[in-house]
Amino acid sequence: MKQGFTLIELVLYMALLVILLPSIILMLLQVSKNQQHVYTRAQIENTAAVLFSELNYEITHASKILTSTSIFDSDQGVLVFRDSDDQLRRIEYSTDTVEFSETTYNIGRVSLFDGLDRWITSENLAITSFKIEPARDDDSNLTGLNLWIVIAPLSTDTEIDQSNILRLRTSIEVQPHTIEE
Repeated sequence: MKQGFTLIELVLYMALLVILLPSIILMLLQVSKNQQHVYTRAQIENTAAVLFSELNYEITHASKILTSTSIFDSDQGVLVFRDSDDQLRRIEYSTDTVEFSETTYNIGRVSLFDGLDRWITSENLAITSFKIEPARDDDSNLTGLNLWIVIAPLSTDTEIDQSNILRLRTSIEVQPHTIEE
């Protein structure tokens, strides 16, 4: 009765392992990279949805848009307005210092001032552009706001995955009762 493996069988098994192991490791690394890409993209899209929802709510409930103190046509836009209770509110691009992978970054974020300053966007993502532009009809009446926003992931890599940068453009109509000052 035969016990164990012969030397030839062991050499064959080791050769097979040497041939297959790198392929298996590369496949697992690719799956991990793809999973991280999908997670980051979902986080960016979720942040964009929350941001646009907040912007839409605030703009459609504004009683006055203060165009004289807002900053339009800039990648670091500021929108100043009054809500239905005549309370001053502000949505703006600001920089914030955050820790990411044991490194300190100065990143762009969007905040809402409604009596207190609070961040609308995550500290794990950088807003690289937040541009606001008034939309007007033929009589130069304010009809809405055009928004351009660019959201990028924070990364320790020197090369950022361009497919994970989200560039968004939308328009939000102001309500007929909203006036411009």
